[in-house]
Amino acid sequence: MLSSTVSIVVSARDLGVVIDSRLTMSDQVIALCRAGYYQLCQLRPVARSLPDECAKTLVQAFISSRLHYCNALFYGISDSLFRRLQSIQNAAAPRASLRSCQRSHCSEKKHSTSRQDFLGCGSENLEQSTRLTAAA
Repeated sequence: MLSSTVSIVVSARDLGVVIDSRLTMSDQVIALCRAGYYQLCQLRPVARSLPDECAKTLVQAFISSRLHYCNALFYGISDSLFRRLQSIQNAAAPRASLRSCQRSHCSEKKHSTSRQDFLGCGSENLEQSTRLTAAA
């Protein structure tokens, strides 16, 4: 007979999404923030040598795509997790993150976004996220 043991884990990754045992999405937000800030640091030297429009497109391609992948799973997350996701979008604003040499993302100008806009629930979700990311 076949017998197998299934062990319980605290979090699991499936299709690039980390789901924790309490379904709070905190592990996914932490992983997304870590990857987003790492990607911004990697893009900074490249984007400095590009025209502004190309730099904006590059940031939107890498950062916005990460934020919008499986964003429906973020519905109902806590305010603190939402603020962490918002900080990545704010840091991705091209003038704030690519043109400055500061390593701290906390001192940059913050943009206000509603949860509906961030989660893509509005009718203009892609246009809205593009405008927010490209905002100076």
